[in-house]
Amino acid sequence: LLGDSSTVSSVTLAGISSQVQSSTATQIVVVAGVISVTAPFVGDVDITLANGQEVIGENLFTYQVAGAINSVVPSSGHGGTRVTITGTSLQGHGADITTVTLAGVSASITSKSDTQVLVVAGANALSPTGDVVLTADTGATVVLADGAAVN
Repeated sequence: LLGDSSTVSSVTLAGISSQVQSSTATQIVVVAGVISVTAPFVGDVDITLANGQEVIGENLFTYQVAGAINSVVPSSGHGGTRVTITGTSLQGHGADITTVTLAGVSASITSKSDTQVLVVAGANALSPTGDVVLTADTGATVVLADGAAVN
């Protein structure tokens, strides 16, 4: 992938700038740039090297519609509370949900699918109110702002 260069200058996915995390002669790891789409959007992978060479793969990346959390029941509780989170594409178009936080407090996942996640709230002495954040194995996050309070 790096041709005669040892450095990646930039990578775009479907025309959107992405952040290069690491690169070798055979693999480049990037974090996709954030865009909002209402339908899947397919585009080229364009790698520009420091020496000016360009490597293009046509129609190799698809931006998917972001997941959404529709409900959190109950939306408040204390450590040990069982919480049901429902929505769409909760796995962030990946195969798994790896972490869940409720108002910044890690929760234990007991069951998960692309439309429903069951968790047990972790303990927190500060009684915060905050976001519900699901993180997928792809690194994608699905967030409901101010969706939980843990006492």
